[in-house]
Amino acid sequence: MTSNRHWSKEETERLIYRIESIPELWDVNHEHYKDRNKKRRAIATLADEFNAECTEVTRKLHNLRTQLNSELRKLRKRKRRNENDDSIKSGWQFFEALSFMIPSTRFDETSINNLDAENQDGDSLLDILEIQVNAQDHPVPPSFVPKRNSTTHKDDTALDTALQILQARDDDQIFGDFVAAALRSINTPQLKTTLKLRIQRALLEVQEKDLSL
Repeated sequence: MTSNRHWSKEETERLIYRIESIPELWDVNHEHYKDRNKKRRAIATLADEFNAECTEVTRKLHNLRTQLNSELRKLRKRKRRNENDDSIKSGWQFFEALSFMIPSTRFDETSINNLDAENQDGDSLLDILEIQVNAQDHPVPPSFVPKRNSTTHKDDTALDTALQILQARDDDQIFGDFVAAALRSINTPQLKTTLKLRIQRALLEVQEKDLSL
């Protein structure tokens, strides 16, 4: 497998902007969300636009989703400690750009589980993202930001909903926590990095095979 590509901030913002225009990649309520062929074509289109391999685009989307989930969990913990503090925001630079992924309506239990385990629908890394951020500290360049109405920043209710969604746990989440705990127990940075790369490559290989079935 080729080495991972370095994505600049500008390229990442452009990619996120394009993802928003392809709802079958992230909107569980979209009519084509479970259509693997459409998802493969969408990934291929993005790969062509960004002069990258499909596996690299998939990896990048997966990393964005993982970081987004991590940011939402951090916000949940901070809000638990400071229930009356409405100023709590994420400091991640791509949080606001991905805010379209934060649920703005009430989800049923199945959809709630999907925010942390959307990849259980059989498309794994292709089922990407969820979010919201402090735009004043980390603004997205206007050339890449889609037109939004006056509710650009999700209100606290939407954020609370997203954070509650992440509380739902399943077997895969429990296993993920186990892997994370094991990684934290490794004291040698180089060994830890090597293990992370092997896990990531194994996931990509299996998910590519799954998509070809």
